Amino acid sequence: MQITLREIGNSLGSIFPKPMLQNLGLKKGDKVDITEENGRLVIEPIKTVEYSLQELLAQCDQSNFELNQEDKVWLGSKPVGKEIL
Repeated sequence: MQITLREIGNSLGSIFPKPMLQNLGLKKGDKVDITEENGRLVIEPIKTVEYSLQELLAQCDQSNFELNQEDKVWLGSKPVGKEIL
């Protein structure tokens, strides 16, 4: 397949056919990795891993969840200003 490089501002870009992007599972805003290998331009999708809150919390040091005296004082304080409760 051939596509044309076009001027976009001070750079060059191209438009990829929608069916190709759908086959690769790519959509607007997705990030890709671009490299040059042996005179070829290689564009690869970057797959991001999504973690649940449970998975992220499981990786944390449990001692970080303990409240120190300053935290307890802050939590027990009355609102000062325009906090929304």
